Amino acid sequence: MPAGKTSYGYKYKAQYEALGHGRRKLIKAEWVADRLDAAGELEFGSEAWTVVQIFRWVGHEGQTLYWVTKKLNDLGIRPRHAKLWSPSLISFIVKKRCYTGDHVYNKAAYMPNPNRPLGDITGATKRTLRQMKPEEERVSFKVPALVTTALWELANNNLAARGRGRGKKGRNIEALLRGRVFCPQCNRLLSVYRDSNYRHLKYYTCATRSQGWKKERCHFPAFRVEWLDNVVWDCVYTLMKQPSLVEEQLSADNNDRRTDGLTKRVKSLKQKIAQTDAKIRRIHDGYEAEPPVYTAKEAEERTRALRELIARMETELQRLQTLVEQEVIGQKTIDMVRRSLEEVRDENLENASFSDKQELIARLGIVVYPSEDHRTVRIASKLPVVGGKISTQIMSIASPKL
Repeated sequence: MPAGKTSYGYKYKAQYEALGHGRRKLIKAEWVADRLDAAGELEFGSEAWTVVQIFRWVGHEGQTLYWVTKKLNDLGIRPRHAKLWSPSLISFIVKKRCYTGDHVYNKAAYMPNPNRPLGDITGATKRTLRQMKPEEERVSFKVPALVTTALWELANNNLAARGRGRGKKGRNIEALLRGRVFCPQCNRLLSVYRDSNYRHLKYYTCATRSQGWKKERCHFPAFRVEWLDNVVWDCVYTLMKQPSLVEEQLSADNNDRRTDGLTKRVKSLKQKIAQTDAKIRRIHDGYEAEPPVYTAKEAEERTRALRELIARMETELQRLQTLVEQEVIGQKTIDMVRRSLEEVRDENLENASFSDKQELIARLGIVVYPSEDHRTVRIASKLPVVGGKISTQIMSIASPKL
């Protein structure tokens, strides 16, 4: 079977034949269950034992991912590539079919994203996408089965049934700023939560508050969805109804993006490099003249100093040329924003529906940073209209290596 990192619960075991001089030949390779005791049973706390227990808890007992996560962390069992277990890691294990004894190699690959625009330097669009390979390119092989096919299907059916939105009956909670509000304490995206006792109450709350398997959790108070949505929409509506204010902001930004000064500096620096090259040639001519104007030591020292000067000027020239390219890209972005906002102003924002408001906020790239005291809200935009910079989002995902 193929070499490489095994799935959680297995270890790679290979047998080699020594050929001498540090060389060896592979005789046999296989996956084996992690840590068996003297009786041939799975050892308590081993990776294979953990996998079996996860399927029993989720499949036979119908336990939630949160319950399994807390149980494993309380037992002191640690995952392979993380400090603590999380529901996403548990779900990742339950969905892997290799634990039934059938595994597939070379089933997917990362391909260039065809929807990525040319010259995109923002990183907003993914460069590659994970795509499944055709059946004829996949390689199947057998591994020791840790669970039965019936138990695997039972556990996955329980997850599917639980993930259909049982609590909200499949309906999505309307929140204008879903995925756009950041926690002021941990800088994570706030999730949307509906009060189980009062169904009409909806909140933006930090996801770590409900993650009981974590020792360090955020205790930031929740925001009412209606309150924060209304505040942000009022700001966006006022901004869109003042074309002169938006145009002034774009024009001011445009004035700051002047390329004339940078272009003159680039031209002047090129002239200085050419003049310095001419000085080096004159030193060479003076050294080779009869009688020589410079000694060998003097010519070498003068030439070395001038070449170091040229190297510094070329580095500065490269930096200035990069700035010029960025200014040109910024000017194109401003023109794009101006055209987009002209289209938005023609729409009727007073009677805009929820989907219309959501589309406008997405077009502007609005992100929101409320304060810890609930008194102020900072609104930023990916486009140069509202201003402000976007902080790096902290994400916690399941390790693909597990």
